[in-house]
Amino acid sequence: MRYDEFTRIIKGLKSVYTKPDYIPDRDAINMWYELLKDIEYNELSLATKVYMQTKAFPPTPADLRKIVVSLRSDNAETDVELWAKIAKAARNSTYGSVEEFEKLPPVCKAFIGSAASLKELGLLDKSTLETVVKGQFMRVAPQIRERKNEVMGLSAEIRQEIERAKLLQLGE
Repeated sequence: MRYDEFTRIIKGLKSVYTKPDYIPDRDAINMWYELLKDIEYNELSLATKVYMQTKAFPPTPADLRKIVVSLRSDNAETDVELWAKIAKAARNSTYGSVEEFEKLPPVCKAFIGSAASLKELGLLDKSTLETVVKGQFMRVAPQIRERKNEVMGLSAEIRQEIERAKLLQLGE
């Protein structure tokens, strides 16, 4: 997003949230721009309008990023629908665990971990899979989704820096 586009959004925010100390000066505007510049103008504009129509208190850059992520994310599938995909993949994993694992949505992959783990799920008796494992998935799926959304809310630049830091910690 260009700086002039961003300043239009800031003007809108300041006209709705009129506290004098809200985004008080050019330095604050520059910091906000630095934190949000990777988002397309149309996306941030829509997120800002959504926020202004639903919240009484002024947003932070993090609040706006969360809305952008929620607008981008395909959370159309419920946890029950995701579980059905896991159960089907587990049933078909005896001979095609890698292929079945690759077909799964990211939340399912994060829960299972690997194609080998999917194959192990396929070896469980049906009642254990449909009670114990399903219960575990239903409990952690919202947390997995939230974690993934938090990571997706970060700019690509910050995600790359985090990855580099992880590699340095591993000594690679």
